[in-house]
Amino acid sequence: PSAFLCPISRGIMKQPAITPDGSTFDREFLARWISTKGTDPMTKKRLQLHEIAPNRALRSLIEEWIRQR
Repeated sequence: PSAFLCPISRGIMKQPAITPDGSTFDREFLARWISTKGTDPMTKKRLQLHEIAPNRALRSLIEEWIRQR
């Protein structure tokens, strides 16, 4: 499902992380983005690593989807 794809990498998210604006990205790719650009990929507002949080609900959905495949 498209909701499981990281907007940066376009791959299935392994560690979904949510930004303050509610967007979700794979943590690895989001961390790289923030370290090089210093912004949120969607809003372009300043963003720091400590502002992102795990999206546990989405991770559970992805894991369940993978198990059922």
